Amino acid sequence: MKKKVLLLTDQLRVGGAETYFFKIENNMLSNNIALITAAEDGEYRNKLKNMSSFVYLSKNPVINVFKIINIVRKEKVDVIHANSLRLSMMSLLAKVIYGKKIKLLYTKHNLTLLERIEDKVFAWYVNSFITKLLTVCELDKKRMVDKGVKEDKIMVVSNSTDTKQFNFNSKYLKNSTGPLNIGILARLDEVKNHILFLDIMEELKETGIEFNAYIAGDGHLREIIAKEIAIRNLNVNMIGNVSDVPKFLEEIDVSLLVSHREVFPMSIIEAFSAGVLVAAVNVGGISDSVKNNETGYLIENHSVKDFVNVIKDIYYNREKNRNIVINARKLVEEEYSLEKMIAKLEKIYMEE
Repeated sequence: MKKKVLLLTDQLRVGGAETYFFKIENNMLSNNIALITAAEDGEYRNKLKNMSSFVYLSKNPVINVFKIINIVRKEKVDVIHANSLRLSMMSLLAKVIYGKKIKLLYTKHNLTLLERIEDKVFAWYVNSFITKLLTVCELDKKRMVDKGVKEDKIMVVSNSTDTKQFNFNSKYLKNSTGPLNIGILARLDEVKNHILFLDIMEELKETGIEFNAYIAGDGHLREIIAKEIAIRNLNVNMIGNVSDVPKFLEEIDVSLLVSHREVFPMSIIEAFSAGVLVAAVNVGGISDSVKNNETGYLIENHSVKDFVNVIKDIYYNREKNRNIVINARKLVEEEYSLEKMIAKLEKIYMEE
């Protein structure tokens, strides 16, 4: 029997939850699933493939509760899949008002306000009202269990990427020389820790190695970061939001991830798909995919010196990284493929 699924995200914008949403919207093509989608408008509306099944949400949460009720009533929805805590709460309220049995799924993409207030309250909410909590990595599942969420409530549906979109033409598969192109792909906010990226670039400049540096992404810290680059006289290019990630990664040799916290960043598996080396600080679920000296370089703390040493080693010993980029690409194909993610979600949607 075909299942009708309402898929929700906060806004059509750049972000991990939104990328996850677009991948499902673009690729859930099963005859068993009728997908309806909804979100607040944003600059990435052109990424939607099925506008006839899309509903615009409001900035007003009360209005959105009634919009969700109308969608559920009109479409006779069987499953609501929310990609934020607040959307799960709006969906719960709509479900209660509607008064019919509906499966409520919630994919957790980041640390929520409820967890910051009290873990026990978050666990009570999930255990009481969410049919399944979907996490994007095994480490986050373990954390949820530690917080008090029942293990049988949790399923891991990892982030994924479509490797066919990425040209695996890595510099490390050739005998390439010349400057290293070093990049960071992340929204410009405090969590992503761009100041540490600049600290690393400043220290790297003193080593004499040739490199170019790029910051891809936008956000409220743009002017602060630009001012810091100017004060330090760094040759770091700020290129703003990147709509074509595969094309950006074709120009990058090393991708740095220096965040204060992460769950399981999409940028890692995208870099792996493109043959870009990843050097990442060991936070959140990053160690699920970045295995030191096997699929990338894992830095145990936010150390400028450790990042600089890794980049110097990459620069002077490029050939040894051939196996690392091959291993990383293979890992994505085997564990983080888009097809695998879509198949797992379909199975969850279809479960009674």
